[in-house]
Amino acid sequence: MGKIKSIVGIMPVVLLLWSANLCAQTTAQVLLDSAQISIGDQVKLVFRVAYSKNGLFQRADFTELDSLKGIEVLGVDTPRTRISEVGAFTEQTMTLTSFDAGRYSLPAVPFYVAEGTRIDTAWTKELVLEVRDVTVNNDSLYIEPIKDIIAEPRRFSDYWPYLIVVLMILMLWGILRFANKPVKEQVFPRMLVRKAPHEIALAKLFALQRGSPWLHANAMKAYYADLTFITREYLENRYGIKALESTTGEILAALKKETIPDEAVEILNGLLQTADLVKFAKANPDAAAGETWLERSVELVQMTMPGAQQAAEEADNGPELTNED
Repeated sequence: MGKIKSIVGIMPVVLLLWSANLCAQTTAQVLLDSAQISIGDQVKLVFRVAYSKNGLFQRADFTELDSLKGIEVLGVDTPRTRISEVGAFTEQTMTLTSFDAGRYSLPAVPFYVAEGTRIDTAWTKELVLEVRDVTVNNDSLYIEPIKDIIAEPRRFSDYWPYLIVVLMILMLWGILRFANKPVKEQVFPRMLVRKAPHEIALAKLFALQRGSPWLHANAMKAYYADLTFITREYLENRYGIKALESTTGEILAALKKETIPDEAVEILNGLLQTADLVKFAKANPDAAAGETWLERSVELVQMTMPGAQQAAEEADNGPELTNED
């Protein structure tokens, strides 16, 4: 029985340390022996403050409690500090009495703890102490009625045990659900057929050609921007040069290292120079010129696409046909 009382007595201290450790801040608690006393009876207030094991208890300020009218402070013992792996806590006991009947609101008491270079302040809650008159009853067999229990106001730290239980249940539920989760069949991605650079370029050029009526809507700058972008993109994908980021001169210099027909180089040079003039408003070609440059761009792609130059050489080197009489 004595062991059970010891465990019950130490539980508030453990919970206080635990809550202070979880919240990573200084917390204070006050316990009252009895919420109701008779005139002249003594009652003890037990103050406990919990903080990190690296903290240093400074003091408690009992000024407001000591000056409370109708309440007399009989004594305050020396603070007792304990340090563990979980944290540290300091306990201090005060003895009170009163010779005036009534209900007294015991004010909150601040505790000061040094945490490194800062001073943390933790406040206890307010308590109510009821002091009753002593009633004299001539009947020696008279039994005082059982006093009602005054409920202590709930604090957030009171719900920590329940929250831990709920979290453990949720973790167990998550583990069981994950363990029983059915294995999905592996879905292999569909193979995508990648088009060749010349196929992409020709498709875009023909799409631009189908939209050529808008050339007459004073949109030449946008038209040449699209046309040169398609051509630059094709050259970058076809020859691996940075055509989209380079100037006309840089592109032509890079193409000298490639096997490309001279006619294709002339088409590219003319197209890029015309587009630059249109871009900087130094030229305003008509719609017919725009159509011509689009057709020339198609020729450029067809001249430089894989196998085109070899086919042209075979055609040039083929047998000559003669008419015999």
